[in-house]
Amino acid sequence: MSDLENYMYDLSRLITEYAEEAKASAFRDEFQKGRLMAFYEIISLMRQQADIFDISSDKLGLADIMTEDELFVPLMMLKKAG
Repeated sequence: MSDLENYMYDLSRLITEYAEEAKASAFRDEFQKGRLMAFYEIISLMRQQADIFDISSDKLGLADIMTEDELFVPLMMLKKAG
């Protein structure tokens, strides 16, 4: 892989890790819930741009990144229960 491909792949993985950390705290912290939403927007934009430029999600490390349901459904269920 080129330096640019390595950079994009690593960046995608780091963003995913940060999103997972925010998700773990989002149930009890409004700030983390906001961070989680921001990370989702970033991940969504990266996927959209990859599609537009016909770049494989696998190549950028986006293929197994969380979907909207994986990020927000548990939060929505908690809100309904509360």
